[in-house]
Amino acid sequence: MTAEKNFYSAVDKFLDKNGYFSVCKDCMGEIYSNFYAVDHNIERTIYKVCKALNVLYSESAVETTKKILAGKKISEDSPSAWGVYKGKLPISVGAGLSKVDGGLGMMADMLDLTFEYSTPVPKVEIPEDIFNDIVDVQAFWGDGFSVEDYRFLDGEYNNFKKTNKADTYPEIVLLKEVCYKLLSMRNQRMEGKSTAVLAKELQELMKNLAISPNQVSAAGAGKQMETFGQWIKEIENNRPADFFRDKSIYADVDNIEKYANEHITRPLKNFITGSRDFGSDDVGALNELDEEGE
Repeated sequence: MTAEKNFYSAVDKFLDKNGYFSVCKDCMGEIYSNFYAVDHNIERTIYKVCKALNVLYSESAVETTKKILAGKKISEDSPSAWGVYKGKLPISVGAGLSKVDGGLGMMADMLDLTFEYSTPVPKVEIPEDIFNDIVDVQAFWGDGFSVEDYRFLDGEYNNFKKTNKADTYPEIVLLKEVCYKLLSMRNQRMEGKSTAVLAKELQELMKNLAISPNQVSAAGAGKQMETFGQWIKEIENNRPADFFRDKSIYADVDNIEKYANEHITRPLKNFITGSRDFGSDDVGALNELDEEGE
């Protein structure tokens, strides 16, 4: 049986009746590190871990944790950061249970250290120089996202804007919903969950925007044919083909046939058949040699 020292004391005594979390310390540290790798923000990371593990989020405990980590020169992405935070929460006494303080018969305060959904989501400071086109990113996308989430949403939005029109307010709203859906799909994949339902919803949104692959292909094909036809029409109207009687005059204006016969066909024939068919340049060189020999 796993030693109790490998588990933190539980905050939800109704769920964890043995007084310990069902998730070990090492696994909690790994959860913390995974969240931090996405957010790069200790407040947001601890908030997410608290929400996932049903633990109270305390701003004062977070500030204390940051000071301790800085004093011990421990990086904020260290798995031990969660243990420091957990240690700074008050001692929990779950509903229906009590704890005798110091053997004096005094009842410890009844504290509920489970997660509160009314807890405000920690805001993330967004560096102004990481985004290109959207000045106030949080105002555009809304609060509650991590820096990486804002990067992803902004990147997807700009990618769509390069190839699709989003000028009217309804178009912008739908395009934002497409980006939100892509973010949800990314998060689902990171958690190892299926994205089948989200993919269908994404397809419907893209159809409403007329940016689904089938619609784009059909529209593009029509435009290509129209453009090609306009190009031919412009040539025939503005630059018609010349009419002349003796077409042999313009049969080989670049003398390609003469060049091919002189430098390709003739040398190959001499090499294969052993003939001595000299070209005009070769004849001139031979004549010079004969003159020098005389």
